[in-house]
Amino acid sequence: MSKTIAEINEKIRKGQAVVVTAEEVIDLVRDKGLKKAAQEVDVVTTATFGPMCSSGAYLNTGHPTPRMKFGGGSVHLNDVPAYPGFAAVDIFIGATALPDNDPRNKIHPGEFNYGGGHVIEELVAGKDIRLVATAYGTDCYPRKRIETLFAQLCDQFMLKRNYAKSTLGLSVRILTKITAVTLLQFINSKNDKPINHLKYALAN
Repeated sequence: MSKTIAEINEKIRKGQAVVVTAEEVIDLVRDKGLKKAAQEVDVVTTATFGPMCSSGAYLNTGHPTPRMKFGGGSVHLNDVPAYPGFAAVDIFIGATALPDNDPRNKIHPGEFNYGGGHVIEELVAGKDIRLVATAYGTDCYPRKRIETLFAQLCDQFMLKRNYAKSTLGLSVRILTKITAVTLLQFINSKNDKPINHLKYALAN
C-alpha cells in the first residue's frame, strides 16, 4: 500500500505520523521485512547533529581596546583552536577542530570528547565561550593577548540595547563600553583579582 506525500503530511499535522531514524529503520526492515516496514513507517530522518567536514562558524569578535590583530597569532575558543588568518578580529572555527592536548587516536578508538562542534553548539545556546588570543603586536594593533568570555562581552556591552541613531553613534557607544570593560579588567589585574569578574573592580 503506497502513501502520498499529502497523506503523510496530514498525519504529521495530526501528530499521528510514525517517525524513525535511519538507524532504527534498518532494524525494523530486518525484523519485519521491507513491505511491512514501509506500511508502518511514514518518515525516516537522516539528519545528524554530529560535526562533519566543511561545517564551521565564521565569527567577528569586535575590536578590544587597545586594538589587536589576531592574524599571525593564535586563537582558542574553550581551548579549541580557531583559524585567525582572515582579518584583524575575524576567526573561523571548524566543527572537527580538536583541542591541542586531545589524544586523538593514540589509544584507538579515540573518545573525542570535545571539539569545534561542541563550541558551535554552545555558542548557539548562548553559553559562555572562553576566548584566548595571542598576537605579535604592531603599531596599529599593539595588544598582544586577550582572554575573555563571549557571553560576558555580550552582557556587558548590551549590544541589543545601544540606542544609537547612526553607524558613527553605534561605533562610539561600543568603543566606550569596550574601554570601560578593559579599564575594569586592568584594575582587577593590578589588584590580583580575577580579570573577568568585573564587579570585583568596584568592590573593596
